[in-house]
Amino acid sequence: MEINIVKTCSMGLTEAFLGNSIQTHREKFAKMKDQFGFNVCGEGREYETVVFDCPLFKKKIVPKSSQVKRIGGDDSAPVCIIHYQELALEEKSDGQKE
Repeated sequence: MEINIVKTCSMGLTEAFLGNSIQTHREKFAKMKDQFGFNVCGEGREYETVVFDCPLFKKKIVPKSSQVKRIGGDDSAPVCIIHYQELALEEKSDGQKE
């Protein structure tokens, strides 16, 4: 599965997290849980995600262009969002098909 962060709104998260897979940040999320009670699943609205690929999809969604915006918060807990201007559907490789 490919699940990417599209909004951040928690202490420790910056715009650098946007567009990245949640899997790439597992270790950082675990540290943040101990540091400030961060919910690693994002259930406290620490971050929002979008699914770009999963076994149920016949094709995967691929972002082609995007723009990151800071929409609030402060330097310790900025609220940032990524807007995708262009997306495309791509065939999955044979190893990814159902």
